[in-house]
Amino acid sequence: MMTLKAQQEANYFKGDSFREPPPQAQEVQDWLVLWVFNHLFSGAEAYVSAHLRDFPPDLKVRAFPGGIGVSIPIHE
Repeated sequence: MMTLKAQQEANYFKGDSFREPPPQAQEVQDWLVLWVFNHLFSGAEAYVSAHLRDFPPDLKVRAFPGGIGVSIPIHE
């Protein structure tokens, strides 16, 4: 919606006698880039979530002085 709003403002100011592009033109581009990256990251997050669905929930990752440790409880 912000992209559409900024585009509407840019079209409004184009009608005036500006010799340079209106500042809203840059705002439209900014909102479009944000929109594209938002959807790309959302898709990547959905992809990772789908692949980690069967991951064991009891997995624990801990930081130790010599590195990182992973523990998986084994139920008998």
